[in-house]
Amino acid sequence: KAQCVEHARCWLHGKMGLVFGDVDIAANIWDKIKFYTHISDGRQLPVSNILNGAPQPPKIGDLLIYGQEFFSTGHVAVTTGVDLQAGLISVSEQNYYNQVQAHDHVRRIPLIKNADCYWLLDGYLIGWKQMQDATID
Repeated sequence: KAQCVEHARCWLHGKMGLVFGDVDIAANIWDKIKFYTHISDGRQLPVSNILNGAPQPPKIGDLLIYGQEFFSTGHVAVTTGVDLQAGLISVSEQNYYNQVQAHDHVRRIPLIKNADCYWLLDGYLIGWKQMQDATID
């Protein structure tokens, strides 16, 4: 089975045609990755760090980043679905519960809105990497 960083890379490559640079551990994605590269033409697409508790919820394709306190390496998961009415997001990931992925996700994470901010109720979560508005062809 793939490690979580490898899984995130494969998802972004396969679904969006994007790659990101090298990191030693999953938690490093938060500080070290500033852009994705479009594989077809080499364009660099900036990504932002969005702290959990932000005015905007995660979007499909955002990478959820967990702190290094989680198994001393952190963790990364890919947002594959957002249901604001149900208050849930779906994620694709490896090496969290080591569950078999059903359709587009392995698990769902509760999402609440409080004081005009969106919070994912998941331990060790720092926030999510979100691509700034850009066209992906």
